[in-house]
Amino acid sequence: LNKLKDSYIRLTVSRGVGGRGIDISGCDSPTIVITAREFLPHPESMYRDGVSACISEERMNCRNPIDSGVKSLNFLNNILVRMEASERGFFEAIMLNHGGYLAEGTVSNLFFVTKGVLYTPSAEAGILNGITRQTVLEIAEEKGIAVEEGLFSTKELHQAEEVFLTNSLIEIMPVSELEGKVYVKGRITEGFMNAYKDRVNNEILAG
Repeated sequence: LNKLKDSYIRLTVSRGVGGRGIDISGCDSPTIVITAREFLPHPESMYRDGVSACISEERMNCRNPIDSGVKSLNFLNNILVRMEASERGFFEAIMLNHGGYLAEGTVSNLFFVTKGVLYTPSAEAGILNGITRQTVLEIAEEKGIAVEEGLFSTKELHQAEEVFLTNSLIEIMPVSELEGKVYVKGRITEGFMNAYKDRVNNEILAG
């Protein structure tokens, strides 16, 4: 029907059509929108060489009144931070929460490796627990890689040996430079990239 060979699908649900203003009492039935778009992968050079990222000067939204762990269309803060990253020439910007701890990228989750241990900000940091993030944690458990979820500082990130970002479209993207610090795509990051691709391919074949 849509002639798309490689695509991604987005499902959006709202309360539905109501009256003017912000009163939701007139929204009797939800509106469901499903969109499919052509999937255009990032260049292989990015996965080979890594991408650059920055620490945003803007703090991410606090969890009150809207839980930042809920994926909603209220994305203005992330849009502004994304614009900042693009204007500064970076692939992604890492946001800190209101406590000053590492949280996540504008559209990605953050991982870093130090002395063989995989670190990632926990739900307590106010992150959106992405599907790819969950898959990486499953792979880590299968491979016997130690994982620490918690509240981490920018200093701990700068001391890391490997850094990578995740989401469903970029999958696992290595970071090669962050605020002047250079990282390598090390053995652990490479292992996750290969294991994730194997899992996706197996699920496609099984489907």
